[in-house]
Amino acid sequence: MKRKTKLIVGMNRPSPKGYLIGLVFLAIGILFYIKSFFDSSINWIPIAVFIIPGIWFILKTFISNIKSKGGM
Repeated sequence: MKRKTKLIVGMNRPSPKGYLIGLVFLAIGILFYIKSFFDSSINWIPIAVFIIPGIWFILKTFISNIKSKGGM
């Protein structure tokens, strides 16, 4: 009988921790953006500090997941 090695290989792919970190950064950035509406002046520094790394973490995790699956 053949052993199912594909199942084991599939479990070694990176954990979705990068998605979680990215979503947390995005959520904080969106909260700052909503808060800036009430202050009637948009402060771009906290928005850029949180939203850009959030998108970067999500994209980095997505690309590493694609690479781990064998370039599908």
